[in-house]
Amino acid sequence: MRARLLQAAYELFAIHGADLPTIEDVLAEAGVSRGTFYNHFDTRDDLFRAVADDVVTGINALITAAEQGIEDPVARIAISFRMFVHFATVDRARGWILLRTMPLVGSLNSDMRTHVHDQFRDALASGRLQARSLETTIDLGLGMMVMTIRRVLVEAPAPDPIVTAVEALLIALGLDPAEARRIANWPVALDALPLDRVAARGSR
Repeated sequence: MRARLLQAAYELFAIHGADLPTIEDVLAEAGVSRGTFYNHFDTRDDLFRAVADDVVTGINALITAAEQGIEDPVARIAISFRMFVHFATVDRARGWILLRTMPLVGSLNSDMRTHVHDQFRDALASGRLQARSLETTIDLGLGMMVMTIRRVLVEAPAPDPIVTAVEALLIALGLDPAEARRIANWPVALDALPLDRVAARGSR
């Protein structure tokens, strides 16, 4: 039943987009009672966090695999950023889920928080990026990620806004512009790493 509620919430994001579904919307989509809902979730936001956690878990698994063998910590940041935003927006429902929940809970689940923390820590320790604090650097990276997801979903800009955002982030953190451009365009076979639509672990 929990997986059924997660799947219903996911489907509703595909319909509502920027407008958050209500609990009544979820109950109708899942075909369950209010009492059943509260057996599994305390609030609507708890349900949405759970859906987002599943989405992030799937994306992070692909990112971790793609980073294997890449020693440059700055390149790992660029690859992670591009892959996360790509997979967050290639399916609009997935993108709206993350866009509405990332500002609500920061960097979402503990796996993502740890991953982002370690990446920026290593990049700053290398001396190639400059920042006054690790925490501020992480905030900058995540904030840029959220805004890039929104730009892709709302504006559909061209040329590639994801690569442009990565390049701007690296330059803002002190990397030489030419090197920032090179790393932002690091070859990543995004289309070769399909991510099936995710709603609930129990329903995969």
